[in-house]
Amino acid sequence: MARPDLSLKLYFQPHLAALARAVGYEGKTDAEMRPIVTRLVADHGDQKVSAALAELTVTDPNTHRTMLRPAVRLQCFQLLGPAPEHPRHDEIRYAPPLHSEEDRRRWREEWEKKQSEQQEETQHEPEKKHGRPRSRGR
Repeated sequence: MARPDLSLKLYFQPHLAALARAVGYEGKTDAEMRPIVTRLVADHGDQKVSAALAELTVTDPNTHRTMLRPAVRLQCFQLLGPAPEHPRHDEIRYAPPLHSEEDRRRWREEWEKKQSEQQEETQHEPEKKHGRPRSRGR
């Protein structure tokens, strides 16, 4: 179980929130973490960032990715949205606010119509030539 003060610290200390947002649910490689840490150190200072890294993250020994600790992941719903393994992840992340079955049906029809129109437009567009334009004066 997470320490009771972790959620308060995570949401009220900007360097902790910034680190959690930067690492995200999937984590980051060492190469991806270097510019993030450099930016955070410039904004918040070396001591705060190193303490935040120790408190919030762990390095996966198999993939060598910097990941959020499991207890931290549980506290990050408001910062990062639902975790990818959350049962309603896709619905929460991608669906518009639909309040009734009629809204859902209407949105689905409009979405399908828009998708079919886009497909028709791409089928009727002539192919564009790629490459450098020819010069006319030679």
